[in-house]
Amino acid sequence: MSGRKAEPVSVSCWGELPGAKKIPGAFRVLVGGQHVGAVRRGESGWIAEVHGLRRTAPTTHETSAAAVQAVLRSSWGRRLGARAASRIYWTDKAARAAARTGGAR
Repeated sequence: MSGRKAEPVSVSCWGELPGAKKIPGAFRVLVGGQHVGAVRRGESGWIAEVHGLRRTAPTTHETSAAAVQAVLRSSWGRRLGARAASRIYWTDKAARAAARTGGAR
């Protein structure tokens, strides 16, 4: 186990941050202010995609929270400082969008 502290995690709607392209139904996951992946609603559930040194195959999950956890458990998320103890901050807009699309967080 590493002695490093857990970095804060934030989830926002894609395009909510200044200068970002708006992509409806997609969430951006940041660890310590750095982009680690994306979560979007698919036909069969929530799809988690990790973006990092190498893109990994997307995985499908029942809830948006489970998809965010999958992104954080990735090697890239861990490298950026995500830990099991990391507090996840959902922006108001992202929380409303997840609730509206049936993705209990």
